[in-house]
Amino acid sequence: MEPYTPKTDHGTRVIALDHTTVAALAAHRDRQRAEAAAYGPGYRASGFVFTNLNGDPMAPDRLTRTFRK
Repeated sequence: MEPYTPKTDHGTRVIALDHTTVAALAAHRDRQRAEAAAYGPGYRASGFVFTNLNGDPMAPDRLTRTFRK
């Protein structure tokens, strides 16, 4: 996966994350890697945190719709 870069240098941001959030994101990444291996060669490594089963990025409103249910 290649990192996504902002259009300009002014778009670069650094955010502070607590240890719990970092651990949750690392666990999520490990689960995604396992899911990618199970999916097989058709998995698309998009680089996004939240993806569909095939690795494509989720629609922007998908999580909103899920939480509303």
